[in-house]
Amino acid sequence: MHQGFDYSYIMKKDIVDIWVEDDGDGFDQSFIKGKDSKKISAGLLNMQKRAELLNGHYSLESTPGKGTKINILIPY
Repeated sequence: MHQGFDYSYIMKKDIVDIWVEDDGDGFDQSFIKGKDSKKISAGLLNMQKRAELLNGHYSLESTPGKGTKINILIPY
């Protein structure tokens, strides 16, 4: 269950740096690579693919009980 979230972005000379963080339940990151993960992780994989299509970088950190952090870097 999500308790809250925060986001920020910084526009630098040639890149947009986006952070999204929540203080929800978090999850085991190995699950999103498993065979049953498509139902739950479709949104996460979609964000990663969109970042890659824009020649960007996507990173995710999540720990059960500690929330999730996503960072996306997009050049412009």
